[in-house]
Amino acid sequence: MPLVSPEGDCNIDIHVQPDCYPAYRSLTVEDVFAHSVVQSIAGRDVYIPCIEHSMLLCLTNAAKDKPGIFSVRKLVDIAMLLNDSPRQVVF
Repeated sequence: MPLVSPEGDCNIDIHVQPDCYPAYRSLTVEDVFAHSVVQSIAGRDVYIPCIEHSMLLCLTNAAKDKPGIFSVRKLVDIAMLLNDSPRQVVF
């Protein structure tokens, strides 16, 4: 989904924790930022979760969605992360 639709509508989720209970008890905001990758986009620093945290978030979201179309999207996201360039593991 585009960030802004042709009608000018905007779809942005703002999260204050990595995921819902109980996942945020083991993966804290501090952990996500401490291991994030900083990239400059349009002159601004953007913190991108490391691949391990991204995969963990995809898995917890897929489990939360239960088997179905929404969980399949998360599994595709995981497959795309696995195809990404190799990175150093933080765990």
